[in-house]
Amino acid sequence: MHTSRSDGRWSPQKLAAEATKRRLMAWAITDHDTIAAWRELAPQPGLLCGVEISTWDERGEIHVVALGIDPDHAELTAALANNVAIRRERAQVLLDHVAAKTGQRVTLDDCLPAEAGMITRSHIASALVRAGVVAYRQQAFNELIGDASVQQLYQPAYPSPAEAGELIRAAGGVSVLAHPGLYGDIHRIEGVMRGLDGIEVKHPNLDVGLQKLLMKQAAENNWLLSCGSDFHSDPCRLGDWRLSRSQAMPLLRAAGWQDPVRA
Repeated sequence: MHTSRSDGRWSPQKLAAEATKRRLMAWAITDHDTIAAWRELAPQPGLLCGVEISTWDERGEIHVVALGIDPDHAELTAALANNVAIRRERAQVLLDHVAAKTGQRVTLDDCLPAEAGMITRSHIASALVRAGVVAYRQQAFNELIGDASVQQLYQPAYPSPAEAGELIRAAGGVSVLAHPGLYGDIHRIEGVMRGLDGIEVKHPNLDVGLQKLLMKQAAENNWLLSCGSDFHSDPCRLGDWRLSRSQAMPLLRAAGWQDPVRA
Protein backbone atom coordinates (compact mmCIF):
# COMPACT_ATOMS: atom_id res chain seq x y z
CA MET A 1 0.00 0.00 0.00
CA HIS A 2 1.21 3.49 -0.83
CA THR A 3 0.69 6.86 0.83
CA SER A 4 1.23 10.49 -0.07
CA ARG A 5 4.85 10.10 1.09
CA SER A 6 5.43 8.51 -2.32
CA ASP A 7 2.81 8.23 -5.09
CA GLY A 8 -0.32 7.40 -3.08
CA ARG A 9 -3.03 9.99 -2.47
CA TRP A 10 -3.92 9.23 1.16
CA SER A 11 -1.93 10.46 4.13
CA PRO A 12 -0.34 7.79 6.35
CA GLN A 13 -2.81 8.70 9.09
CA LYS A 14 -5.85 8.27 6.83
CA LEU A 15 -4.59 4.92 5.60
CA ALA A 16 -3.91 3.69 9.13
CA ALA A 17 -7.40 4.70 10.23
CA GLU A 18 -8.93 2.79 7.34
CA ALA A 19 -6.76 -0.27 8.04
CA THR A 20 -8.03 -0.24 11.63
CA LYS A 21 -11.63 0.19 10.46
CA ARG A 22 -11.27 -2.81 8.13
CA ARG A 23 -9.57 -4.87 10.86
CA LEU A 24 -6.48 -5.70 8.84
CA MET A 25 -4.40 -7.95 11.08
CA ALA A 26 -1.25 -7.95 8.95
CA TRP A 27 -0.44 -5.03 6.69
CA ALA A 28 2.42 -2.92 5.42
CA ILE A 29 2.93 0.47 3.85
CA THR A 30 5.47 -0.06 1.10
CA ASP A 31 6.09 3.38 -0.31
CA HIS A 32 8.69 3.70 -3.03
CA ASP A 33 12.21 3.90 -1.59
CA THR A 34 11.13 5.47 1.72
CA ILE A 35 9.86 4.38 5.14
CA ALA A 36 8.77 7.88 6.12
CA ALA A 37 5.12 6.85 6.51
CA TRP A 38 6.06 3.92 8.77
CA ARG A 39 8.02 6.30 11.01
CA GLU A 40 4.97 8.53 11.32
CA LEU A 41 2.70 5.65 12.30
CA ALA A 42 4.72 3.15 14.33
CA PRO A 43 3.67 1.39 16.40
CA GLN A 44 0.37 0.26 14.89
CA PRO A 45 -1.19 -3.17 15.53
CA GLY A 46 -0.15 -5.64 12.83
CA LEU A 47 1.92 -3.07 10.89
CA LEU A 48 5.15 -4.39 9.37
CA CYS A 49 7.98 -2.03 8.49
CA GLY A 50 8.16 -2.17 4.71
CA VAL A 51 9.38 -0.42 1.59
CA GLU A 52 9.19 -1.00 -2.18
CA ILE A 53 12.73 -0.82 -3.51
CA SER A 54 13.40 0.13 -7.12
CA THR A 55 15.81 -2.26 -8.85
CA TRP A 56 17.00 -2.82 -12.41
CA ASP A 57 17.94 -5.72 -14.65
CA GLU A 58 18.89 -5.83 -18.32
CA ARG A 59 15.22 -5.66 -19.38
CA GLY A 60 14.11 -2.79 -17.20
CA GLU A 61 12.81 -1.75 -13.80
CA ILE A 62 11.75 -4.30 -11.19
CA HIS A 63 10.20 -3.55 -7.80
CA VAL A 64 11.16 -5.56 -4.72
CA VAL A 65 9.12 -5.26 -1.54
CA ALA A 66 10.98 -5.49 1.77
CA LEU A 67 9.01 -6.58 4.83
CA GLY A 68 10.05 -6.74 8.46
CA ILE A 69 13.21 -4.70 8.00
CA ASP A 70 15.18 -2.90 10.69
CA PRO A 71 14.29 0.76 9.99
CA ASP A 72 17.62 1.93 11.39
CA HIS A 73 19.86 -0.41 9.42
CA ALA A 74 22.63 1.89 8.17
CA GLU A 75 23.32 0.19 4.83
CA LEU A 76 19.62 0.02 3.95
CA THR A 77 19.11 3.66 4.92
CA ALA A 78 22.00 4.68 2.66
CA ALA A 79 20.69 2.56 -0.23
CA LEU A 80 17.22 4.10 -0.01
CA ALA A 81 18.70 7.61 0.06
CA ASN A 82 20.76 6.73 -3.02
CA ASN A 83 17.66 5.45 -4.81
CA VAL A 84 15.83 8.69 -4.05
CA ALA A 85 18.75 10.62 -5.59
CA ILE A 86 18.70 8.32 -8.63
CA ARG A 87 14.96 8.97 -8.96
CA ARG A 88 15.62 12.69 -9.30
CA GLU A 89 18.29 12.09 -11.95
CA ARG A 90 16.06 9.74 -13.92
CA ALA A 91 13.13 12.14 -13.65
CA GLN A 92 15.23 14.95 -15.07
CA VAL A 93 16.25 12.75 -18.02
CA LEU A 94 12.57 12.04 -18.69
CA LEU A 95 11.61 15.71 -18.41
CA ASP A 96 14.37 16.65 -20.85
CA HIS A 97 13.02 13.97 -23.20
CA VAL A 98 9.50 15.40 -22.89
CA ALA A 99 10.77 18.91 -23.61
CA ALA A 100 12.70 17.75 -26.68
CA LYS A 101 9.70 15.82 -28.01
CA THR A 102 6.92 18.33 -27.27
CA GLY A 103 8.70 21.69 -26.96
CA GLN A 104 7.13 22.16 -23.52
CA ARG A 105 9.28 22.36 -20.41
CA VAL A 106 8.09 21.00 -17.06
CA THR A 107 10.45 21.20 -14.05
CA LEU A 108 11.08 18.84 -11.15
CA ASP A 109 9.49 21.37 -8.81
CA ASP A 110 6.36 21.32 -10.97
CA CYS A 111 6.13 17.56 -10.45
CA LEU A 112 6.87 16.93 -6.79
CA PRO A 113 4.10 17.40 -4.21
CA ALA A 114 5.25 18.99 -0.97
CA GLU A 115 4.33 15.94 1.12
CA ALA A 116 6.16 13.40 -1.06
CA GLY A 117 9.69 12.37 -0.22
CA MET A 118 10.65 11.36 -3.75
CA ILE A 119 9.55 11.74 -7.34
CA THR A 120 7.88 9.01 -9.40
CA ARG A 121 6.66 8.75 -12.96
CA SER A 122 3.14 9.04 -11.59
CA HIS A 123 4.04 12.51 -10.31
CA ILE A 124 5.47 13.42 -13.72
CA ALA A 125 2.34 12.20 -15.50
CA SER A 126 0.12 14.33 -13.26
CA ALA A 127 2.33 17.38 -13.84
CA LEU A 128 2.15 16.87 -17.62
CA VAL A 129 -1.64 16.87 -17.40
CA ARG A 130 -1.64 20.04 -15.27
CA ALA A 131 0.67 21.74 -17.78
CA GLY A 132 -1.51 20.73 -20.71
CA VAL A 133 1.20 18.64 -22.34
CA VAL A 134 -1.14 15.63 -22.38
CA ALA A 135 -4.87 15.29 -21.86
CA TYR A 136 -4.76 12.48 -19.30
CA ARG A 137 -2.22 10.54 -17.25
CA GLN A 138 -2.23 7.32 -19.27
CA GLN A 139 -1.45 9.33 -22.40
CA ALA A 140 1.75 10.49 -20.70
CA PHE A 141 2.81 6.89 -20.13
CA ASN A 142 1.73 5.75 -23.59
CA GLU A 143 3.52 8.49 -25.50
CA LEU A 144 6.25 10.03 -23.34
CA ILE A 145 7.34 8.38 -20.09
CA GLY A 146 6.35 4.70 -20.32
CA ASP A 147 8.77 1.77 -20.18
CA ALA A 148 9.48 1.96 -23.91
CA SER A 149 10.66 5.57 -23.53
CA VAL A 150 12.68 4.78 -20.41
CA GLN A 151 14.57 1.95 -22.09
CA GLN A 152 15.60 4.17 -25.00
CA LEU A 153 17.18 6.78 -22.75
CA TYR A 154 20.40 6.60 -20.77
CA GLN A 155 19.55 6.71 -17.08
CA PRO A 156 21.50 5.87 -13.94
CA ALA A 157 20.63 2.32 -12.88
CA TYR A 158 19.13 1.16 -9.63
CA PRO A 159 20.70 -1.84 -7.82
CA SER A 160 19.93 -5.31 -9.14
CA PRO A 161 17.14 -7.40 -7.62
CA ALA A 162 19.73 -9.79 -6.16
CA GLU A 163 21.58 -6.87 -4.54
CA ALA A 164 18.31 -5.63 -3.06
CA GLY A 165 17.51 -9.11 -1.75
CA GLU A 166 20.90 -9.38 -0.08
CA LEU A 167 20.52 -5.94 1.50
CA ILE A 168 17.00 -6.73 2.76
CA ARG A 169 18.21 -9.93 4.42
CA ALA A 170 21.09 -8.03 6.01
CA ALA A 171 18.51 -5.64 7.46
CA GLY A 172 16.61 -8.57 8.98
CA GLY A 173 13.78 -8.54 6.45
CA VAL A 174 12.14 -10.63 3.77
CA SER A 175 12.35 -9.77 0.05
CA VAL A 176 9.28 -10.17 -2.16
CA LEU A 177 8.92 -9.70 -5.92
CA ALA A 178 6.14 -7.14 -6.41
CA HIS A 179 3.44 -7.38 -9.12
CA PRO A 180 5.12 -10.19 -11.12
CA GLY A 181 2.42 -9.99 -13.78
CA LEU A 182 4.07 -6.82 -15.10
CA TYR A 183 7.35 -8.55 -15.98
CA GLY A 184 6.32 -10.47 -19.05
CA ASP A 185 6.91 -14.18 -18.68
CA ILE A 186 7.64 -16.94 -16.19
CA HIS A 187 11.25 -17.30 -17.35
CA ARG A 188 12.11 -13.72 -16.46
CA ILE A 189 10.27 -14.06 -13.15
CA GLU A 190 12.21 -17.22 -12.30
CA GLY A 191 15.48 -15.46 -13.10
CA VAL A 192 14.67 -12.54 -10.82
CA MET A 193 13.51 -14.85 -8.02
CA ARG A 194 16.97 -16.43 -7.68
CA GLY A 195 17.90 -13.59 -5.34
CA LEU A 196 14.60 -13.16 -3.49
CA ASP A 197 12.60 -14.90 -0.76
CA GLY A 198 8.97 -14.54 -1.79
CA ILE A 199 6.54 -13.48 -4.49
CA GLU A 200 3.17 -11.75 -4.73
CA VAL A 201 0.67 -14.36 -5.86
CA LYS A 202 -2.31 -12.05 -5.48
CA HIS A 203 -2.36 -8.64 -7.12
CA PRO A 204 -4.92 -6.68 -9.18
CA ASN A 205 -2.78 -7.03 -12.34
CA LEU A 206 -2.10 -10.76 -12.01
CA ASP A 207 -4.20 -12.97 -14.26
CA VAL A 208 -5.54 -16.29 -13.02
CA GLY A 209 -3.41 -18.42 -15.34
CA LEU A 210 -0.13 -16.88 -14.23
CA GLN A 211 -1.27 -16.94 -10.61
CA LYS A 212 -1.78 -20.70 -10.75
CA LEU A 213 1.62 -21.17 -12.36
CA LEU A 214 3.30 -18.99 -9.74
CA MET A 215 1.62 -20.93 -6.92
CA LYS A 216 2.99 -24.15 -8.41
CA GLN A 217 6.47 -22.67 -8.81
CA ALA A 218 6.37 -21.29 -5.28
CA ALA A 219 5.62 -24.73 -3.86
CA GLU A 220 8.43 -26.32 -5.88
CA ASN A 221 10.98 -23.62 -5.00
CA ASN A 222 9.93 -22.86 -1.40
CA TRP A 223 9.07 -19.26 -2.24
CA LEU A 224 7.15 -17.43 0.46
CA LEU A 225 3.71 -16.16 -0.59
CA SER A 226 2.62 -12.54 -0.39
CA CYS A 227 -0.44 -10.52 -1.36
CA GLY A 228 -0.32 -6.98 -2.71
CA SER A 229 -3.28 -4.68 -3.15
CA ASP A 230 -0.93 -2.01 -4.61
CA PHE A 231 -3.29 0.51 -3.04
CA HIS A 232 -2.81 4.15 -4.08
CA SER A 233 -6.24 5.72 -3.66
CA ASP A 234 -8.98 3.29 -4.69
CA PRO A 235 -10.80 2.11 -1.53
CA CYS A 236 -11.95 -1.03 -3.35
CA ARG A 237 -8.36 -2.26 -3.37
CA LEU A 238 -7.75 -1.73 0.35
CA GLY A 239 -7.71 -5.09 2.09
CA ASP A 240 -9.68 -6.84 -0.65
CA TRP A 241 -6.71 -8.91 -1.87
CA ARG A 242 -6.02 -11.55 0.75
CA LEU A 243 -4.24 -14.81 1.39
CA SER A 244 -5.51 -17.44 3.78
CA ARG A 245 -3.84 -17.46 7.19
CA SER A 246 -2.03 -20.73 6.42
CA GLN A 247 -0.69 -19.30 3.14
CA ALA A 248 0.45 -16.05 4.74
CA MET A 249 1.95 -17.29 8.02
CA PRO A 250 5.33 -18.52 6.69
CA LEU A 251 6.09 -15.06 5.29
CA LEU A 252 4.72 -13.29 8.37
CA ARG A 253 6.85 -15.40 10.69
CA ALA A 254 9.93 -14.76 8.56
CA ALA A 255 9.19 -11.02 8.68
CA GLY A 256 8.84 -10.99 12.47
CA TRP A 257 5.12 -10.14 12.47
CA GLN A 258 3.43 -9.96 15.86
CA ASP A 259 -0.19 -11.12 16.03
CA PRO A 260 -2.05 -8.08 17.45
CA VAL A 261 -4.61 -10.38 19.06
CA ARG A 262 -2.00 -12.31 21.00
CA ALA A 263 0.53 -9.54 21.57
